[in-house]
Amino acid sequence: MASSKKNNLYAGHQRGDIQLNLTSSESFKCEPVFALIEETLQKGGNAYVKKIKGIFAMVVSDGPGGKTETWVIDAKNGSGSVQRGSKAKADCTIKIKDKDLLDIARGKLQLQSAYFSGKLKIVGNMSTALKLQQIIPKAPLAKL
Repeated sequence: MASSKKNNLYAGHQRGDIQLNLTSSESFKCEPVFALIEETLQKGGNAYVKKIKGIFAMVVSDGPGGKTETWVIDAKNGSGSVQRGSKAKADCTIKIKDKDLLDIARGKLQLQSAYFSGKLKIVGNMSTALKLQQIIPKAPLAKL
């Protein structure tokens, strides 16, 4: 049986030790969230790919200067990956504002609340979208 540490995104991190090192006005606030997802996939990607079997396009709006950027989380092929700016075909597309994604990762905003309030929009396979919760950070990030 797998230990709970393998299922914990923050395994190896103490709560609050993950810093948001935003040195440029061109950085999205949610970039550390994607870095943690990528780290999770690097550590246990094969297991996540077997469980999730999905490709997610995360369209993040209201970034620096009002920019919108897409991150593709591939939890379907190989051992998984995260690519910024990818145009890969996704099983579902999730649209969210930069600040709201960061608030979800910090635990300040619940996924269900974000969805029902219209802060998070899902296009495509809803059952696949729900599986993304398995690799999104679940513990609050350090305060800015």
